Amino acid sequence: KLKREKRKRAQEFDNMGEEGGGKPSNKTKKKRNKKLKKSHRDMTVEGEKGKGPSSSSSSNSSALPPHRRILAPMVGGSELAFRMLCRRYGVDLCYTPMMYSSKFAADAKYREEMFHTHPEDRPLVAHFCGNDPEVMLKACRMVEDKVDAVDLNLGCPQRIAYSGHFGSYLLGKEDHGLVMRIVSTLSRNLKIPVFCKIRLLDDLDDTIAFCKQLESSGCSLLA
Repeated sequence: KLKREKRKRAQEFDNMGEEGGGKPSNKTKKKRNKKLKKSHRDMTVEGEKGKGPSSSSSSNSSALPPHRRILAPMVGGSELAFRMLCRRYGVDLCYTPMMYSSKFAADAKYREEMFHTHPEDRPLVAHFCGNDPEVMLKACRMVEDKVDAVDLNLGCPQRIAYSGHFGSYLLGKEDHGLVMRIVSTLSRNLKIPVFCKIRLLDDLDDTIAFCKQLESSGCSLLA
């Protein structure tokens, strides 16, 4: 975006000397270059203002609010390289892509492929899906010392979530007890906060009641 803006400004300054139909004079070029340099400096300063403090500069790295800029979990998007790029431009808190708790707990190769981090990649939230409290706990314990919170996916609407019975397919009332067991199991046994990513239910009152249940079970943040 910054590069596009610079090119746009340069073209505008070029047009200043071409309004009469001829090429810009040397005097016009000098004037243009002087204004262009000032414009670039101004844009750079604005870009620096948008940057948040480095998350690694604080010894109290926390995934709990307040955070002004959050990078949400995106499958195929929020891997380490992209997280570090976004942090460079002011993101305060990042999520990993969704990871399958059952595979993560049982398969070292899957863990190696899916979970990468860096000392400056903090605060960081590990985003898991699954429907077994003990398996979820096992997976979360494997990253407990490398992240600042864990997040339970209760929002994925994809067909694979339907076939695996996770994500938004745990939002039915028949599964609310299971969801609360997952959240309470994690909350009681982990040293870090537990978050939940949800979808709105069909009824607003049901949504509010569900959120209050999650909070009572130990959820520290809902998104």
